[in-house]
This record gives sequence, structure tokens and C-alpha cells, in this order.
Amino acid sequence: MFRSPFRAEADNYTLYGVLFGLCFPLLASLTASLTSTGTVSLAAILEAQRTNPLLWIIDTAPFFLGLCARRAGRRQDMLHRQVQDRDAIIEARTAELREALEEAHTAARAKATFLGTMSHEIRTPLNGVLGMVQVLDHTPLSPDQRECVEVIRSSSETLLTVLTDVLDFAAIEAGDTETPDTSHQPFDLHALLEESVSSTVRPAAERGLPINLLIHPDTPAQVLGDPARLRKVLIHLLYNAVKFTHEGEVFVEVTAERHTDTATVAIAVQDTGIGIDPEQIPHLFQPFRQVDPSMNRRYGGTGLGLALSQRLSRQMGGGITVESTPGRGSTFTLTIPLGVTPQPREALPPLGEGRTLLVVGRCAGLRHVLSHLGERWGFDVLPATTVEAALAVLMQRYVPDAILLAENLSDAALQRLADALEQAPALAAPPLLHLTTPLTTPCPSLQALPSYHPLPAPLTPHALHRILHASWQEAAPADADTKRDEPAPCTEPPTFDRTLFERFRDVEAEGDLAFVHSLLHQFLDEAQEMLSEMRRAFQDGDLDTVRFLAHKLTSSSRLFGACRLSSLCREAELGTPTPALLDRMWAEFEAAAACLREACAPGADDAPPTRRTPSRQRA
Repeated sequence: MFRSPFRAEADNYTLYGVLFGLCFPLLASLTASLTSTGTVSLAAILEAQRTNPLLWIIDTAPFFLGLCARRAGRRQDMLHRQVQDRDAIIEARTAELREALEEAHTAARAKATFLGTMSHEIRTPLNGVLGMVQVLDHTPLSPDQRECVEVIRSSSETLLTVLTDVLDFAAIEAGDTETPDTSHQPFDLHALLEESVSSTVRPAAERGLPINLLIHPDTPAQVLGDPARLRKVLIHLLYNAVKFTHEGEVFVEVTAERHTDTATVAIAVQDTGIGIDPEQIPHLFQPFRQVDPSMNRRYGGTGLGLALSQRLSRQMGGGITVESTPGRGSTFTLTIPLGVTPQPREALPPLGEGRTLLVVGRCAGLRHVLSHLGERWGFDVLPATTVEAALAVLMQRYVPDAILLAENLSDAALQRLADALEQAPALAAPPLLHLTTPLTTPCPSLQALPSYHPLPAPLTPHALHRILHASWQEAAPADADTKRDEPAPCTEPPTFDRTLFERFRDVEAEGDLAFVHSLLHQFLDEAQEMLSEMRRAFQDGDLDTVRFLAHKLTSSSRLFGACRLSSLCREAELGTPTPALLDRMWAEFEAAAACLREACAPGADDAPPTRRTPSRQRA
């Protein structure tokens, strides 16, 4: 700080000015007398003082300067004292705030320690209660008693979840440093993901929700990280997805961006639940905060799960992002960096080209997983949303190499499938894989089939590969030169199967003719466009596009009863497309379209308008 030179002796400057004002003119007069006459004359000095105005100005100026300096010095002293007083006040207040902050931190740590201790002390006997409930559940009980045991179990598990969240959150708030550091522990990421998803199969099954996991091939298996924290975050996100989803499914997709010795792993947990208002997303990760206060009454919970998950993910160097649409669902994406060890996981070998897997069930996530596995292992996925659609496929000219039943099929649907397979044993020859949950009701008729293989949900690549590899390897020597999807000898599929079309009209469309007309219009337009696109792709030499379009047209044409067109599309998909084959596909499309118009409408007014078919140019 600047210190004035006047402040130290400000009171003396007035005296200095008076003395200077008296002495300076006297010295000036003496100097003038000596220089002019060589002698000192008192009379000359007094005369000079009286007659020279400049000497009076010089005599009085220092006096006034001394007064100004004295005033400035006093003002500087006053300001300096004010600054010192304010600095002292600020320092005192800063010390008080520092002391109050330290007391607040101490109180927060004491509160968190108390919560953690109490939660631990409560959780220990609660685990004993749960253990005894499990023992009691395996004893002979009446229906009323078993219902009471189930209520005790459910309530105890809910309380245990709340206590675990409180304990974890309290440990983080208290800055718990006694937890062992596992941030660079080697572990199998794929196995951890499968175990985490498997732990939520039961609560998802209680709501009738399928849950599936897709791990992309670029995701490393052997990694370095914190498996304990990662597992906690995954469990919270999965249980949240199940809790807020009433119908649909939960799907987990894992991708990774590889670097030299690290990888950034993104785990997306998608649901088809109630969704979140975008304005509420910034408040999701606040402790004890829920988007809607009424949700606490409807869904329960403390509002700690997402806050705890976000803090744990940040401790691992990552974070959680949210994308959501109200009424359509949410996607929570956990992104974390992990080290990559030089020990790659053994890749599963391909299962051979030309195989077909029939997937039965309304589960888009399962079909998505199987489509990716099919690309890697060399088999095609044929979807059938209902058992009736699957039976329609089986009644056609070829039988798939394996059948996979989703876990959300009803007991009645499984029984219908079992009855149909019992009546036609040849259809039950392929491996019949059934995804099961702890709540799946056994179907004795299906279990009696020799080809029946139960698979615990969620579907894991190793389990599926093991069964398919064993089944297809056993079937290969029996008929090495014959493919399952080849037509049966002496059996030529018809151009139009009216029974199959009527089944679609009465079962899938529930007899709604307007809906059938609309779908038929769409099918004819799309089939015509795909056939034209196949010709253009063939002329450009793009056989992959031809096969892809033929694959799409195979199932849709079979659904409407155009069996021979479906058969030709299948031939183009699995074999080598030729101009003659494309011509036959056009001819069958025209014939099937005419049959469909005739079968769809009893009157000319109800029939779809005749489509103008482009001239069939030679490819």
C-alpha cells in the first residue's frame, strides 16, 4: 500500500514552512548585499524586504504549503486507520467462516458416519431375516402362508436396497478412504455385464419384460478397472429401467472405442418405460430428488440411486448421460475409461454359412442381438412375432435349422406350438431353444421333445453357440450334402396358398378387412419396388443388395400366401441370382398379386386397384 511522505511528520511541516519563510528572504538579501557591495548592511536587507514583493511571496508560500501537507497527512492517517480496521474485520470474519465451515464438515462427516454405522447395523440382522425367509420358503406351506412369506421377502429386499443405497451414499459423503482401491484390478468385462443383467431377470420377468444384452465385437473382454463400482452402477441403472417400464422390453448395448492400451466403453441401458420430461433431466442426479414427487408413492425409492451412480461413475473417470422421450422410454449411457490387458478373449468360431434360425416372440432386442450374432457366425435370422406365424413358416417347404422361443411367450402359445409339433414330428427335428426365467412355467409337452433345450435368460453368446454347434455338428454327418432349407422332393410350393392368407387375415389382422386392404396395398407397392431395385442392383453387379432385398421379400411374401415367390426369393438369397431367376420372380409376383386381389375382396369396389406392373426387361 502507498504510504504518504507527509504522514510521518505532518504536524512539523507548518513549523518548517514558517522558518523557511523567514530564513529564505534573509539569506537572499544577505547574498544580494554581498554580491553588490561586498558588505553586509542591515538597512539594505530591511529595505529589500520592504520594497521587493517577490520576497513576500517566497516568504509566505512555504507556510501555506506546510498547512496543506499537514492536512493531507492527517487525511492519509485517517484512511490508513480505516483500512487497517476493515482488514481486521475481514480477517476476523474469514476466521469465523473458516471455523464454521470446518464445523459443518465435521458435522457432515459425523452424520454420514452415523448413517453408515446404523445402516450397517440394521442390514446385518436384515440379511438374517432374508436367509430365514428363504429357508421357510422351502418348507411345506399353505397358500396363505406362502403368500405371507412372499410379502416378507419382497418387503425385506426393498428395505435392504434402501439401506444399501444409504450406506453407499454415506460412505461417499464421509470421504471413506478405508475402501480398498480396485481402480486397476483386472477383470472380465463380458462376464461382469452378463452377471449384472442376469441379476435383473427375475424382477423383469415379474413385470413380463424381456431383457437382452448385446456386446459388440470391438468391446474388450479382459480389462483393468473398478469392477465393484461398475457393478453397482449397472445394477442401479438396470433396476431403474425395469421399475419404470410397464410393457415392452429392456435392452443393454455395449460399444467401445479402442485406443493404444485403453478403451472408452459405453454401456447404454434402453427401456420402453414412462420416459422423462427434458426439463427434469438436469435434476435427476440430485440426492433425494425425484422427477415427480408422486413417483415416490407410485414406484417407491429414496431418490439416491441415480445420484449414487453418477458419483461412482465420476470416481471411475466417467459419467452418465440421459436421452429420454416422455411416453416412449429412456436411454441411460454410462461411459467409462478402462485399461486393456494383452490377453484377448477367445473368439467363438463361425457355425457355417446358409443356416437359418427362426425366432418366435415379440422382442425387438432379442432379434437385434441374434442378427449381430448371425453376421458373425454365419446364420440368418427369420423372425416370427407369434406362434401362428412360426407355424406358418414351418408348414412351408423348408424347415429352419433351429428355433428359438422368447421368454415372454404365454403358456397358451407354448402349448399350441407343442401340440402342432407333436402332430408333425418332422417339424420338431431342429433344435428347439427356449429362453426361460425363474418365473417361467414349465410346458411338459415341449420338454418331452428330444430337441428341446432350455436356455436361461438373458441369452449369452457362449450358451447359444454351444448348443447350436453341438446340434448342427451332430446333424451334419447324417446328411452332409443336403441343406435343410432345400425343398422336399416332389413338393412344389403353390403360387398362392389361400389357407395361409386366411390365417393371416383372421389371426394377425383379426378379421379387419380394411386393415388387410391397407397392408396388401403396402405389400404390393414395396414388393414391386424391391423387385425393380433388385434388377438395378443386378445390372450394377451388386449381388449383396440383391440377396438383402430377396431376404426382406421372403418373409413378407410368405405372410400373404405368395409361397412360390417366397421360395424364389429364398433361392436368390442363398444361391447366385441369375436373370432367369429374376424373370421368374417377376412372373410369380404378377400371378400372386392377381390371386391376392381376388381373395381379398368379394366385390370390385373393395378390391385394391390393379397395380401397373412395369415391363420385365431382361437383366
